Amino acid sequence: MITAKKVRLLPTEGQEGQLWKSAGTARFAYNWALDRQIGHMKATGKLGKIKDNELRKGLTELKRTEKYSWLYEVSNNVAKQAVKDACEAIDRFHGEGKKHGYRYRAAATKSGRELDFTDFEGFPRFKSRKRSKASFYHDTEKLRVYSDHVHLEKIGKVGLAEHDRIPTDRKYANPRITHDGKYWYISVGVEQEFEKPELTGETIGIDLGIKELAIVSSFDKPIGNINKTAEVRRLKKKLKRKQRQISRKYEKNKIKTERAYKFTKTKKHREIRERSKADTPKAGQHTTEPHTSGDDQDSENQAVEGSRRGSERERDDEKQAFVEGDSGAVFRHVRDHTGVQVQNAGHRAGGGRQVLSIEQAMFAVRGDQKRLETQGQDLYLPEMRARAE
Repeated sequence: MITAKKVRLLPTEGQEGQLWKSAGTARFAYNWALDRQIGHMKATGKLGKIKDNELRKGLTELKRTEKYSWLYEVSNNVAKQAVKDACEAIDRFHGEGKKHGYRYRAAATKSGRELDFTDFEGFPRFKSRKRSKASFYHDTEKLRVYSDHVHLEKIGKVGLAEHDRIPTDRKYANPRITHDGKYWYISVGVEQEFEKPELTGETIGIDLGIKELAIVSSFDKPIGNINKTAEVRRLKKKLKRKQRQISRKYEKNKIKTERAYKFTKTKKHREIRERSKADTPKAGQHTTEPHTSGDDQDSENQAVEGSRRGSERERDDEKQAFVEGDSGAVFRHVRDHTGVQVQNAGHRAGGGRQVLSIEQAMFAVRGDQKRLETQGQDLYLPEMRARAE
């Protein structure tokens, strides 16, 4: 039995460049072989193919030219296996066509152009540098696997992220080096022998339940259900609490626009609000602005209108928080606007009533520092609602 093993590689900067060269060579050889196959089909007018050996000889002659001498920079087996992969793709296409019939792709029939055999379903496509997966083959005879690294032909010793993951005393099948967009991996097929268990002839009974996971006739105690344990109940309560926290942040950062809702981070929203306050001149302060064009003036008007709407939304949020008695929202609002830490006076009230310094909170939100220092009266929650309304 063959088992697949896949381990991440840890190449150096120079080795990674060589890996990309090998992947590019494999893609070039595959496209070259597929182009030769298509040219042969068009010339003969039949769904035939060129033999694998003929294409490999043609590739060897191509490498001897000065234009394609760069093919010698990588292992010889990389390009040869890519040619073989292209021929196998043609064989699979013919096998499926003979079994289910040759049919044109739906997208090709809707295009309205003249169709040929390349528009059949399952016909191999050229590999793109952007869309195709970077991969190449490595010869099994020249692959050396050790506990913490592998030796690749014309690349050298490449470290492994997981040690002793690939057996070192086995035969390997179809070694491939692939790139997933971030890391390089080596995957091999390893032959493993599994002993077939001998049947004892014993019969057992299993009863699945709700309170208990299962009751087995050969066990003295039932198998417990982990969903009924105290640890799972604790984790479920924690999950509910975290979900409520996220929901509150979600609603707090929701800003109503003319057509729909948009969401922004609290920190970013606060920075935008502080910039708009800094750009707004104070009462009695005159500013000299340069002459602006019509487009700039429209942009400024839109910015002023957006700032005005933002202020109205802030006042509505304040009033809504005061009316609903959301002390946490009031205190967070005061802290975010002024940096003043307002103490919750609820622990001083009796009978479970919550006491808020609502006047102080309202003055702090509006920036009235003088009245904030002189005001010291605490109001109960019902009076707070009435005063806010």
